[in-house]
Amino acid sequence: MALTGITSVTGGKSGAVAGETEFYTENYYGKSESVADRSGEKEQASEKLRKANYDDVVTRYYDQVTDFYEYGWGQSFHFAPIREGETFALSQARHQHRLALKIKADKGMKILDVGCGVGGPGREIASISGAEVVGININKYQVCRATQHTKDKKLDHLCSYVEGDFLKMPFEANTFDAAFSVEATCHSPSLTKVYSEACRVLKPGGLFGVYEWMVTDTYDPDNQHHYDILHGLLEGNGLPTLSTEDEVRECIKEAGLELIDMEDLLASSEVPWYSPLTFGKDITRSFFRSTALGRKTTQAMLYGMEALGRAPKGISKTHAMLCRGADGLVDVGKLGLFSPMLFWVARKPLDA
Repeated sequence: MALTGITSVTGGKSGAVAGETEFYTENYYGKSESVADRSGEKEQASEKLRKANYDDVVTRYYDQVTDFYEYGWGQSFHFAPIREGETFALSQARHQHRLALKIKADKGMKILDVGCGVGGPGREIASISGAEVVGININKYQVCRATQHTKDKKLDHLCSYVEGDFLKMPFEANTFDAAFSVEATCHSPSLTKVYSEACRVLKPGGLFGVYEWMVTDTYDPDNQHHYDILHGLLEGNGLPTLSTEDEVRECIKEAGLELIDMEDLLASSEVPWYSPLTFGKDITRSFFRSTALGRKTTQAMLYGMEALGRAPKGISKTHAMLCRGADGLVDVGKLGLFSPMLFWVARKPLDA
């Protein structure tokens, strides 16, 4: 792990807002100590606060972590079913190609990327289909990063980005031929609202394809261990809460969309989906920086750099928060409590 790599984090946006972590954690992720007192105590209040201030939660979170994400994950911030012997980058590309196929992306179409991150999936879909992709993102820094990456890859004739809230999109109704979202709508305090907005800006008959995060039926909210690790996942990933498959299905219906297909793709992963966050025998599946050993190495480097005055004060706390989120993902994955790849496609009714 080169020092030049870590300095891209310490000298970037993450370094500039390193002191934000304590505010973010203490204000939005206060946690009751036990399941028994959760319903009327700090947890209920903090979840309500997260939902009411979702825009601030997401903005603060991604201001802190975007450089870390790119450092350890690349430009596509999502999981994918992994085939045996396949690189993670290839599995991500295949995941994106599946989405492009399902929404029938093609040249001449105008497609919306809902919660576009730094634009990785959108650029891939635009490059293989020839479609115009417009990304919307509430985080100004990520919009800037997406724009720069797109210029670097000479795809700015196909991809563009708008800073905006996906619950109040700055687009006229019936603007887009299709839309997609890759592990982004989970940041919404209401899936019904974000799905409804996507439906509004789609043209009648337009398709909306989504990879959604969800808790499985195995999750038991009354189990203390389940509760603790899920809370770490929420905090470390900037989420207000998580829904079940049945709840997602109901939100699609409430949004006025016609569900065409829904499938949890976990069963299609020959290798555990969380393997990029672990250090398995096949290193081609993992970016070393994202593994447990890589995270510990980075944490030690940040502590040292911070102590020597070569990194902003507080940046090690930001990274530690991310590590809790990564550990939570591995834990819920091993226990089968969660899936990051509930895939669904729905259509805006022709008479809408």
